[in-house]
Amino acid sequence: MEEENERQRSWAWFLLPVFVGIVGGAIAYFALRRDELRMAKDCLYIGIASSIPIVVVSVAGGLGLALWGADVGDSVMAADIDGCLADSEAFDGSLDLDAFNECVREARADKMP
Repeated sequence: MEEENERQRSWAWFLLPVFVGIVGGAIAYFALRRDELRMAKDCLYIGIASSIPIVVVSVAGGLGLALWGADVGDSVMAADIDGCLADSEAFDGSLDLDAFNECVREARADKMP
């Protein structure tokens, strides 16, 4: 009878790169490389492949914002909103929405060139 030196690895290892991306693929690769080299490489490839759409969407989103001229300075800052909330609060603790909206419009107008 021939002794088997290799351990059988579970197919659940493929879930790691699917859910964690390239990092999961690298973890699976280093865990499997001595026993199942083919499975280790496949996990690494799946990790790379599952990370590509995330990178593409992130880059496209960043380029889209840059091309459309979105700038953080164009928006109303949190300090302006806090000030408007404080100014728009009525004596009973409720918020006067008309006053709040007007305050935000004025803050935005002040930020425009």
